[in-house]
Amino acid sequence: MRRMRNSILGLTLVMCVGSGTAAFACSAPDGQVRQFSAKTGSLVNAILVDPNGKNDLDRITYLRDLLSENSLNAYEAATISQMLGAAYYELNDYDRAIEAFEMAIDACGLLPKEVSNLQVNIAQLLIADNKPAKGAQRLEDWIA
Repeated sequence: MRRMRNSILGLTLVMCVGSGTAAFACSAPDGQVRQFSAKTGSLVNAILVDPNGKNDLDRITYLRDLLSENSLNAYEAATISQMLGAAYYELNDYDRAIEAFEMAIDACGLLPKEVSNLQVNIAQLLIADNKPAKGAQRLEDWIA
């Protein structure tokens, strides 16, 4: 289980700058802005370098509040949703982690490879959450 934790957390960090080539129905269109606005960037940075070390529940509340902003671009919404999923994962709340990772995909701000990686992580979480049939189906869909 520790290995998956590293995989998911590492993926969250890599996904902010990664790239890929697989094709999916909802992926970041060519030329889409893949950066944070100054306002959103400073808000996200505040939680990443918080000197007070917010606990996971505080981070979740903060990230959910950020996601309620109507001015987020697709990349910002996708990245913040991934961060939210990682925070839920740290609390072993797999259902909410999956939901947040699916929100990241639905935001349409990720590159195809990032979407692909998240789909695999969602399948792994389903299997870890004693839902092997659902996880296996997600992996089969991903392979297809």
